[in-house]
Amino acid sequence: MVRWSVGVIRRHYTCQAAVILLVLCCYSISLSHLQFLIEIWRTSLLLPALYGATLAASTLFCGALVGDQIDKSPRLVAVRVSLFVQNTAVLVAVGILWFLLKHHEVRDGWFWTLFVLLLAFSVVSHLASLASTLAVEKDWVRVICGSNEVLLAKTNARLRRIDLSCKILAPMLVGFLMTYLGALAGAIFIGAWNLATWPLEYVLLSRVHSAFPALQATKTQQTRGPERTTLQLVFKQFIVLVEGWRLYSAQSTFRPGLALGFLYCTVLSFGSIMTGYTYYRGMSEVVLGSTRGVGAIFGIGATMASSRLIERFGLVPSGMIGVWAQLVCLLLSLLGVLYGDPSQGNCSQLADHAKRSSCEHNRNVELTLLLLGVVSSRMGLWTFDLVVSQLLQQRSPANQVGIISGVQASVHNTMNLLGFVIGIILHRPEQFHIQASSRKRPPKRIGSTARKVT
Repeated sequence: MVRWSVGVIRRHYTCQAAVILLVLCCYSISLSHLQFLIEIWRTSLLLPALYGATLAASTLFCGALVGDQIDKSPRLVAVRVSLFVQNTAVLVAVGILWFLLKHHEVRDGWFWTLFVLLLAFSVVSHLASLASTLAVEKDWVRVICGSNEVLLAKTNARLRRIDLSCKILAPMLVGFLMTYLGALAGAIFIGAWNLATWPLEYVLLSRVHSAFPALQATKTQQTRGPERTTLQLVFKQFIVLVEGWRLYSAQSTFRPGLALGFLYCTVLSFGSIMTGYTYYRGMSEVVLGSTRGVGAIFGIGATMASSRLIERFGLVPSGMIGVWAQLVCLLLSLLGVLYGDPSQGNCSQLADHAKRSSCEHNRNVELTLLLLGVVSSRMGLWTFDLVVSQLLQQRSPANQVGIISGVQASVHNTMNLLGFVIGIILHRPEQFHIQASSRKRPPKRIGSTARKVT
């Protein structure tokens, strides 16, 4: 149990500063890749869908392996290695993005070769980011808080608040740079930011490690059955993956974790597919970035409200309140999707002023309802997410937190991957409404005068 002396408070603020840099860097890099891919090919959702599917598949097949390595490695070594791999891969990926932005007019063999290389380095960066997240937010926090459940809930809420605050700053900053300085300037800034914050992340996390003696203790090795044969050692990675899923499915948190995973199989979120669709419909980077920021503010509100909900109603009832609140809010987004007609594009091709005005009005109503529902649903989503995360921390064996959390990330990405596969098949922006509402064609509205321009 942590005693709240002045020294401990100072160490906690050092820990939060380290997480701020870590999360802001990770999120700004991920967001920038997505926005730049949309900039490269604005008339298609194929590149964002391929990018998202690749990252989701990498976590699905490697999440448990990453968590297993976190469990086996010394805490500080695991974080240092993950930071080195992540930042190196990001710098290379930003260089490839810069070249693609300058030569994206012709989509020949070189274009797709560079795109595949970009996906490869993005996967490496993504898995390294997952490793650092599992190490710091799942393992370190649990060790620091000890057996104090109230302190653990408050610390989880603080860290999630940091995460969401970074999600306010990162999209607004990247959107501002891309709108007013251009995509190339945004890519250069992202690379420079990554390089500048790397030493700070390293130093701050090292100070946190040295400030808490419990983090320096040797981890208890988990028992995983008898000694493996030579054949088993050859297929060690596959065995770890299967073993991780076996451990995960045996936990009492299996069903709530699976329920949280299902929430990732949707396009009604600030993911790559919906982001690409809003750009296609004419929304600027600044407006979308600001909207993401408002959504993050709602998420911050959830971190504040969730602690009180848990104290008053308990973990499980609080999770039920959160998931039902999200469902109700997303009904607004569904109404927006049913109202809109994506075949009209961004309305700029309509020559007739009356038709263009009608098209812009319908588009604005559609996007307002769509984004309003997604933004407001963040309150319920993050409440449910915090509840499930605390259940995993409290009810998982101490020496298996890493691998179980890695499998949970794989569950999320399984559902996320399913959504991206559908997005690859239905990659034309005009087909977004099919993914969101399962309708075969946009509904006909009385009084709509706009038509698709060929």
